[in-house]
Amino acid sequence: MYGNETAQQEAVEQKAVEIEVVEDEELIGVEFDKQEEKYDKKGKRSSKAWEYFDELKGCAVGFEKSKCKFCGVIIGCNTNRNGTSAMMNHLKMVCAESPLRTNFDKLHKTLKFEKLSKDDKFQTLQPHTFDQEKLRKKLALMCIKDNQPFRIVEHVVFRELMNEAEPKFKMPSRWTVARDCLKIYSDENKVYIIAFGVNAPAD
Repeated sequence: MYGNETAQQEAVEQKAVEIEVVEDEELIGVEFDKQEEKYDKKGKRSSKAWEYFDELKGCAVGFEKSKCKFCGVIIGCNTNRNGTSAMMNHLKMVCAESPLRTNFDKLHKTLKFEKLSKDDKFQTLQPHTFDQEKLRKKLALMCIKDNQPFRIVEHVVFRELMNEAEPKFKMPSRWTVARDCLKIYSDENKVYIIAFGVNAPAD
C-alpha cells in the first residue's frame, strides 16, 4: 500500500516537473516549443533571454529558476527540461517593460469598431495601432468642435482619463494643442481656397 502511494507521488511530481508551471497568469495556455540551452565557444549562454534574466541561486538541481530583470517574474530555466522558451515568450508577450515586447505588439494589434468612410452606416472591426500624432489631432479637433479650452490638458481628471484609455499617449502642453488647432485651420483653409478661391469663414 505504502509502495503504491510512493509511486503515485513520484508520478505526480514528475508530471509537475514536465509541465513546469510558469508563475505568470498571462502565460497560462501558451504552448512552448522547448529550446535547449546552447553555449558559445567561451562557455557562455548564447540565448538572448539571459540578457534580461538572472538565474536564482540556491535552487535544487533540476528545478533551476530565473528572474526577469524588468518585472521580477520567476520562470523555470532547467537546461534539459525547460530550455529558454518560456523566458523568451515572457519577454515577447507578457512583460510590459521588455524591449522585445514591441515586435510582438506590432503583430498582435488591438481591434476596434470604426467606419471606413463617412458614408458608411455600419462600423467594421479594424486593427488598431497607437499613433501619437493622430491622437493629438483628435484632441485638437475636440477643442475646436466642443469649444474646449486648451488648458483642458492640464486638468488632473482629464489626464487620468487619457492615461487610463491610452497609457502610451504623451499629453501635449496647452501651447502645443493651440498650435495643432492652428495647423488644422490652416490645412482646412488651403482646401477651401483651392475649392472656392477665397479664405474659409472664421466661424
